[in-house]
Amino acid sequence: MIDWKKIWRFSLPFIGYAVGKFWYRQAGADELSWLLRPIHELVSLTLNSPGQWVNDLGFHHPSDNFVLNAGCAGFNFFLMACLLFALSPLAYTRWWSQLVIAPLLAWPLTVLANSSRIVALVTFTRLGFKDFAAGSLHVALGAFVYLVFLFLTGLILRYAAIRRQAKHA
Repeated sequence: MIDWKKIWRFSLPFIGYAVGKFWYRQAGADELSWLLRPIHELVSLTLNSPGQWVNDLGFHHPSDNFVLNAGCAGFNFFLMACLLFALSPLAYTRWWSQLVIAPLLAWPLTVLANSSRIVALVTFTRLGFKDFAAGSLHVALGAFVYLVFLFLTGLILRYAAIRRQAKHA
């Protein structure tokens, strides 16, 4: 017999992912300010690099000559983190919890991961690796930082699920 509830429960995060990807294609810096603002604050604090908001562009940091724009918001990472939390064994308490809790947990993880990526990129640039900020090295650093954050978060979720299962056994 087909368990439609399980199919729906498993499909729902992927539907949310697809809707998010569709929305992101047209989103600008203003729509993504809920990610850009806290990332900007962390980056500014860490690098001592003040920036200011430029409408429809993002946060401009003239001292380091970079802009935190919609492409720097980390929205794709946010969507992947939502999937990670929603599909975690810990999320299977109530079906609606994955809709509410996953994005609430994914948001601070996204801010931390994306801020780390930007701080690392600017630090490499400040150290004289000017080519690092452009091209494939920029993308490689982002992929590495994101994979590390997702992997470590997955390990923590797995460990928590095992402990929870052992506690209830």
